[in-house]
This record gives sequence, C-alpha cells and structure tokens, in this order.
Amino acid sequence: MKPFDRKHDGFAIGEGAGILLIESLDSARNRGADIYAEIVGWSYGCDTYALTAHNPDGSAIVEQIRQALKMAKCTSAEIDYINAHGTATAQNDTAEARAIKHIFGKQSKDLNISSTKPVTGHLLGAAGSIEAIITALAIKHSIVPPTINFSHSDPEFSELNFTSKKCIEKKVNMAITMNFGFGGHIGILILAKYA
Repeated sequence: MKPFDRKHDGFAIGEGAGILLIESLDSARNRGADIYAEIVGWSYGCDTYALTAHNPDGSAIVEQIRQALKMAKCTSAEIDYINAHGTATAQNDTAEARAIKHIFGKQSKDLNISSTKPVTGHLLGAAGSIEAIITALAIKHSIVPPTINFSHSDPEFSELNFTSKKCIEKKVNMAITMNFGFGGHIGILILAKYA
C-alpha cells in the first residue's frame, strides 16, 4: 500500500484485532493504571455522497474534525500528529488530504501525518481500534510512526508532511486518529497526553 503517494493503487486487506480499555480517570487512578492517553474529543458522522466514497472536496470530513476539535476545546494548532485513514485509494486519499489542508492550512507543512495501514493492512472493522492504539502509543512514547512505502507525493498533496519511511522522535501532546467506513461513516478521535 502506498497512501498519498503518486503511485497509490489501492489497499491490501489485513487481519487483526485491537482492544482498548477505556475507563474514567478516577477508575484508572484508583487501580494505579498506566495511562497511555486521554480521550479529549471525538465526532462521528456520515457523508451521503456515495455508498463507497466520500465527497472529493473533503467537506464532510472537515465538519467532523471541526466538531471533534470543538469537543476537545482545542485549536488545530494544538495537534501534533494525525494518524490518517490513508487507504491508498485515489478517492479516499484525495478527500482526506483536502480535508486536512482545509482544517490545518499552513500548519500542514509541519504537522506530522502518517497512515499505518501499509504496516497492518486495512483491517476494516478493526482498523479504528488498532489505529487508536497506535496513536496512544505515539503519544506515550513520543514517536510518530511513518507512512512506509511513501516515496513520491501526489502533486496535489505536496505541502503535506506524510512522515515517510522512518519513525520520528517528537513530543506528541495531542493527536487525531481518523477512520472512515463504507456507507460514508466518519469517525474522528482526539487523544491527549495524560498530565
């Protein structure tokens, strides 16, 4: 898989599962849990553009990111990393990249973005949980995972930073993980470092 690459040509199915324990802060503290990240915002919506594609302008994705940022009471400037849905399909990559450019504007050049699907494959129903785990680990360990197989940016996405080939050590205080599904489903989750 080559998400956001000039030669993106579709996804490969993966197999796996991920389980997250989500609990109240009081419960985690009381049992002495090692807290990886805190959920500070989320949004869920649906794009009715087509059964298997989002509007190419990314507008439905933009709306869900805005709602999640509002819930998190943060601005786009506070986001350090995006774990993109990144399926390596022309339609999805285009809509997602346009949404990111719309929300993050000039910050897009410095914002680390990666798709971890080239490593795991597209896990369909398990993609959201696995990518939330990866995002929490990025926050916990201050490491941004790469978009492996990314070599040549699609010219339309050239101003976006897809963190190619190697992990980057970087303090990640707040991150977004984005997942989309057939039927137009859009899920946005904002995680933050637990202080």
